[in-house]
Amino acid sequence: MGTARRAPVPKDMSCAEVFARVQEYLDRELNPDEVEAVKAHLDYCPPCARGFVFEESVFETVRLKLAASACPEDLMARLRECLEACDES
Repeated sequence: MGTARRAPVPKDMSCAEVFARVQEYLDRELNPDEVEAVKAHLDYCPPCARGFVFEESVFETVRLKLAASACPEDLMARLRECLEACDES
């Protein structure tokens, strides 16, 4: 009886390393080599891929909720003042 064999998990990143980098991956803060290493691991590791899908859905939900929230005008004015002060220094 032939059983399907999965391709081996790339040794570039362990599951723990991928889990530690997921947030940076979602925030697009990894360099291109790190992005490829995470992608390669997720392509070959079903448990990490399932965990990533969950993390990605949480990230997207938070992003959408934040995008729907209006920033109070007085806060925006204070932020502009701070940014202008930074530009002047």
